[in-house]
Amino acid sequence: MSLSSLSSANLRNLVTLVEKREALAAELEKVEASIKSALEGGKASTPIAGAKRGPKKGSIRRPKMNKRGALRDFIVAELQAAGKEGVSVKDLSAKLGVKNQNVHVWFSTTGKSVGAKRVSPGRYAL
Repeated sequence: MSLSSLSSANLRNLVTLVEKREALAAELEKVEASIKSALEGGKASTPIAGAKRGPKKGSIRRPKMNKRGALRDFIVAELQAAGKEGVSVKDLSAKLGVKNQNVHVWFSTTGKSVGAKRVSPGRYAL
């Protein structure tokens, strides 16, 4: 196969293949150098990422804790203000910023000792 018998398309393909071969040869040299340095105990050519650090101690935010019995005082005050018609669990939880389920549990446990009675589903009164 002589150069005079090659077409321009074949010549372009050969040029791209030769460029790929040169790039792969350069990459192979880098890999061999890193293997050699690793075996010798030297520093590798590619840096190894350090361990990620967590947040600083002072930056961790803890949830704000309420005073003991604060939920009881607020709910009893709301029940007294509501009168005979009572107040709904949904309204109480929205005012308190507490989940509905937590207010339901409060009524089924602590609410009994306060004297809260269920007026209708999801609504309580004193």
